[in-house]
Amino acid sequence: MKSNAKSKIIILITLGIIFAFSPIITTNLSLITSSYNKNSDYSDDNTSYNENLKISKISGKIHIDNNWTAAKSVGIVTGSGTYSDPYIIEDLVIDAGGSGSGILIENSDVYFKIENCTLYNSGSYPNFGIKLSYVNNSQLINNNFSSNWYGLVLFFSNNNTISENTANNNYYGIDLSSSDYNKVSGNTANNNKGGIALSSSDYNNVSGNNANSNYPFNGIHLFSSDFNNISGNINRNNHHGISLLFSNSNILSDNNASYNNDNGIFLSTGHSNILSDNNASYNNDNGISLAGGHSNILSENNASYNNDDGISLSSDFNFLLGNTVKSNSLNGIYLLHCRNNIIEGNFIINNDVGIFIEYILTYWDKYKSPVNEISNNIFSGNNQDIRKVTHVIRYHFEPLISLVLTLLSGTTAVIAIGSLTVELIKKQRYPREDEKYQPPIYGISAIVVESLGALLFILGAIFLIPIDYILGWLLILIPFAIAGIIISRKGLRNDARKGLARLGFGFGIALLILNSPLILVGLLEI
Repeated sequence: MKSNAKSKIIILITLGIIFAFSPIITTNLSLITSSYNKNSDYSDDNTSYNENLKISKISGKIHIDNNWTAAKSVGIVTGSGTYSDPYIIEDLVIDAGGSGSGILIENSDVYFKIENCTLYNSGSYPNFGIKLSYVNNSQLINNNFSSNWYGLVLFFSNNNTISENTANNNYYGIDLSSSDYNKVSGNTANNNKGGIALSSSDYNNVSGNNANSNYPFNGIHLFSSDFNNISGNINRNNHHGISLLFSNSNILSDNNASYNNDNGIFLSTGHSNILSDNNASYNNDNGISLAGGHSNILSENNASYNNDDGISLSSDFNFLLGNTVKSNSLNGIYLLHCRNNIIEGNFIINNDVGIFIEYILTYWDKYKSPVNEISNNIFSGNNQDIRKVTHVIRYHFEPLISLVLTLLSGTTAVIAIGSLTVELIKKQRYPREDEKYQPPIYGISAIVVESLGALLFILGAIFLIPIDYILGWLLILIPFAIAGIIISRKGLRNDARKGLARLGFGFGIALLILNSPLILVGLLEI
């Protein structure tokens, strides 16, 4: 009997110990594998992977810094990291606890897949639902990274596939930074500040995504990103549906960018982009807007029922071919101060004005002939098919500047020629004592006339010359001004300074000749 009683006591004590320590066993769920990140979120002990790596359907944060073997040894991942048998992380729910990233993978070139995982409650920047840093050859499929700072971030990561994921209610849904040749397809990025963003990322394929109700930013946004294919996406109720800034040679096709708060598609300062077969209708501003940049092609897009213009253009050397602009509140196609565009074969129907061309010209621009080629368009039901308006911005003191410029330019040229003449005469009379004779006229012309003349030339350039040419004029003025400063301080005591002086005087005369048409125009209008 005593033996039985002892056995019962031992059993009860054993069960009590197991019960008491079971929370410790079941709650240590973090996978902490990095020796790279040495902070409170991640372990820095390289020798204790096997003790620390635990797995559960409800998991702690995961950090892998190119140490897949350790992760596999404790059952965190399966597979072997090859193309046919990638490492797999799947079916996890990760609450990041308000700090750190849910899954952080760094410095990896092996093949791996993250599938059917839910990640939420990451810390603020730079922490995310999933972050891939310097990672290639991954697949992220059917995950949910909602309610984080950023849902998913790729940083310097190439050849990855992001497919069928959900990234809602984040600051930004999906962000690619300096990452190339990735495929982003079939994802949902709704109700974020911004939906899908590419920054300094090239040759990516962004297709078939839903990026809706992202505000105050955009559904899809490209910044300084080139040669990307953006196709078949739905972008509604954003600031801009699709936005490209400083981005070139991208293809946008078959996207639906409608019902947005500003423009359906917005391009700023980019060139050689192709927009075809997109629907940009029912937007609060314009259907498609090009601001700056050049040499873009817009073909067979539908930009109708917008509150402002169907297509708005303040950009040069573009092609608008076969587009439909219908029932827009203002203009079907609006051209603002732009040149050398070809607008051909468009269907322009039921707008207030079919094509509105508005030039805002500076004083000298008015002597240019702004030309856009408009041909073979089909007009129907517009209140006015084509309207042209020209505004000339004119400063009241332009004639006065021209007059002063004329007088000072002439004075500068006379003194320059006189100085050269004196030097030539001096050389005739004092060929062996060249250094003894210093004509005082150099000291006068150098700092006073040439510097003042250069200043007036700059003023003339600002007010009388088109902005395109100002840089060229300033480059001409630089040696002119330098020559005057050097002469005034050092005199003409060696051949190098004499040569520089002659160069400066020569530029002064050249400027007077080149500037004469502007001066004459100013004089005629006084």
